[in-house]
Amino acid sequence: MAEILCITDSKNFLKVLTDGLEDFGIPVSGSTGQLIESHSVYDILVIDCHVFLSPPKRIDFQGPVFVFSSEPSIKEAVECIKGGAREYFDVSQDISELVSAIRDEMSISTKEKISNYNIDEIVGNSDAISSLREKLKQVYKNRQPVFIYGELGTGKSLAAKTIHANGEQFEEPFFSIDCSSASQDLLEAELFGDDAYNQPGLLRINDGRTVYLKEISALSKSAQALLRNYLDQKNGDLAPRLIVGSSSALEPLVKSMNFDSTLFLKLKENCISIASLRERADDPVLLACYLLEKSQRRLQKTGLKLSEEARSAILQYEWPGNVNELENALDRATILAKSNSLIYPQQLAIGSNGNTNKEPLDSEKEVSASLESYFLSFVLDNQDSMTETQLAGRLGISRKSLWERRQRLNIPRTKTRKRGPRIERNIME
Repeated sequence: MAEILCITDSKNFLKVLTDGLEDFGIPVSGSTGQLIESHSVYDILVIDCHVFLSPPKRIDFQGPVFVFSSEPSIKEAVECIKGGAREYFDVSQDISELVSAIRDEMSISTKEKISNYNIDEIVGNSDAISSLREKLKQVYKNRQPVFIYGELGTGKSLAAKTIHANGEQFEEPFFSIDCSSASQDLLEAELFGDDAYNQPGLLRINDGRTVYLKEISALSKSAQALLRNYLDQKNGDLAPRLIVGSSSALEPLVKSMNFDSTLFLKLKENCISIASLRERADDPVLLACYLLEKSQRRLQKTGLKLSEEARSAILQYEWPGNVNELENALDRATILAKSNSLIYPQQLAIGSNGNTNKEPLDSEKEVSASLESYFLSFVLDNQDSMTETQLAGRLGISRKSLWERRQRLNIPRTKTRKRGPRIERNIME
């Protein structure tokens, strides 16, 4: 997800901006007086006009630059625009216009950003994957609601982005919202609007956008009713396209009256089911080779190959976390392995070979220690942006195992105040 760098001497302004964007899942990093190292990882620069206009009056930043001032003037605004600022904002009263502009910028989706979301990203030769490709092609041009069902980690988000990227409105915004991590009241306002704040809602803006609702089963009953009524309406050709995903079967929820039966029938009309990794014959090895290449590019390693033992272990393992777990296992192995070497099952940390009571070798102890270090780093880096379910799924373990490892490594979950819906506003990984 895209991030923002804010350069200001005012801690109060940084807090207000962070709070203003928190409910929309947009992270903000702060700096004082200058660009920080690794600023290239940020997508938007928000900067105090006095810093922007101070010598040498040149900002080495490739993305859009938003300049703000608490003491605005026309002369100052002109200088900022001439200096390369995208926009100039008066924040002497409030920052609502700045927040709105940031949200709009985050929603921009271009053909370049979506170029990676084509049918070739769906890797595999199994009948299940061949069928999935055909079903995806059938709904590319059809803007009716699509329901994607599959276990955690099977690639539902990838399927949703592929549908959007290959549709007629591929250049329009793509919004992804996790219903399981959202305050339901704020989620309803975000989707359907809030009259008190004159907010139209994501589903009320007719610009050809796509709205993907993850874990639709977590949607409150009142939100389900609003969504059902929305789908009952006749909307134009540019009305938002709705895609929903669920890792839980909805039929039992309908029977227990915890999910709206009419809404379920509407969503079921275009249902795409994604098979688990263990149901995909030889696909796990093909996918592992593909993901290993991606890991090497990302982690700057070369010449890594899967050993025959690793290939066999990959085929025999059940993969409860599916593709997400496989990808994470290969990331771990890439981190642990040296370039131009073979990857073995112990580096993947899957399966169990030999006598478990024997004394571990020094090399095995080193791998175990490295994996613990990887776990610690991953949890600390991602726990503020992921739920416990998402963390466990990405690590390929159960929530219980995650809790046990937290206790053993003394990294308890930090408590945060109730957040709004986490929203991904473009199609970038």
